[in-house]
Amino acid sequence: MMRNYNKYIILFLLTSVFTNAQTWVKTSAPTNIQYKEIRTYGNTIYAFGKSPSDSTPQTLVSSSDGGQTWKVGTIPFLYTSYLVATPAGLVGGNGMFTNPTSNYTDDGGTTWKKVTGTESEYFFPAGILANGKLLYTDQLFKTLSVSQDYISLGTKVSTPVTPDFTHFATNPSGRTIFGHAGNFGYDLAYSDDNGATLTNISLKNIIGTTKLAQMVTYAGNNTFYTAGVNTDVLKSTDNGNTWTTCSPISAGLYIVSIKANSAGRLIVSKSGNVFVTSTDGGQTFTSITNGLPVNGNGTLGVTSDGKFWVAYTDGAPGTNSGGIYVLEDNLSTSETDKNNFTIYPNPAKDFVKIDKLPKNSAVKIMDTSGKLIYSSVSKNDTEKINTSNFVNGLYFIQISDGKKVSTQKLIIRK
Repeated sequence: MMRNYNKYIILFLLTSVFTNAQTWVKTSAPTNIQYKEIRTYGNTIYAFGKSPSDSTPQTLVSSSDGGQTWKVGTIPFLYTSYLVATPAGLVGGNGMFTNPTSNYTDDGGTTWKKVTGTESEYFFPAGILANGKLLYTDQLFKTLSVSQDYISLGTKVSTPVTPDFTHFATNPSGRTIFGHAGNFGYDLAYSDDNGATLTNISLKNIIGTTKLAQMVTYAGNNTFYTAGVNTDVLKSTDNGNTWTTCSPISAGLYIVSIKANSAGRLIVSKSGNVFVTSTDGGQTFTSITNGLPVNGNGTLGVTSDGKFWVAYTDGAPGTNSGGIYVLEDNLSTSETDKNNFTIYPNPAKDFVKIDKLPKNSAVKIMDTSGKLIYSSVSKNDTEKINTSNFVNGLYFIQISDGKKVSTQKLIIRK
């Protein structure tokens, strides 16, 4: 009975995120930049583009406090498709065959250092795997390498099915779905062993003649999304084994970006200032452009607290400006107000601390299925919980003092 009760709580929390009438809020990030793309890790945001007066080197804007303050740096290379946000900072590949190397910055772009082992190699960063390590891809010799510390090349692990499987999304339980670096085919690939082996997923019979774009995103509950270049968004609810087409999005010419958060909300951006969202698994899409300029395009990012971010370039005639906007789901914006206790670090790895606990309150941690993972009764106003045996993913911490029940989200990422 208690397990079912917990399921109802989790379902309420997940569905409470899915309310519309949301508004994008412009942050204090610089506006004299034509933003190209955005990257996130935890609650750190990186966005990059070019200033109208000087396109080389590119400008890097970053925030390590959830968008409250921003730092301006540079990116000393032109090819920026391979940029990955990691715990060690932002890692990027030069992409120039005359001087191949990967570099990283841990100070927001003030200084850049070479990634050990990538000198005269063609390895570029692709993304963070389920085990928390950084995958590098060699586009020339079609091999992959896994880095333990993010800033050295690491160990070569496999040969991809094709040379273009680089962009990917990961289910914290272990499966990784790989997409294309360019618009070259109809296939995805998956790996259950952090890139050591890859298995092809053909979507040609579903997507037809429209080739896949370089987009894969994970939405929790074993659900992945990918997209065609011009038309369809595709969904898998069984960890990538089978795929179906979502409802069509008629507006816009081509898909720019797709992102989902761990609560299941999907946002799709298309050319021509088209932003749509779905909270029912892609069955219906509604416009979500409140707060954005009427012209332009933007790419999407998601931080670990479930907030969506867009790096936007204004497309109005005569303008050379942009901005970074944030969309806060109701759960994200109201959690601090309705829950008095605090948790940190979040995301957590080996432990999490809970502060401001009512004495003798019941402390429970549940996964997204409602399964009870941890239970105790607080003796003090602070409790430290060992999470080293928790698997990566989303959890809910529930505190009950006999009068009210408060819940917050916890993310485990190792």
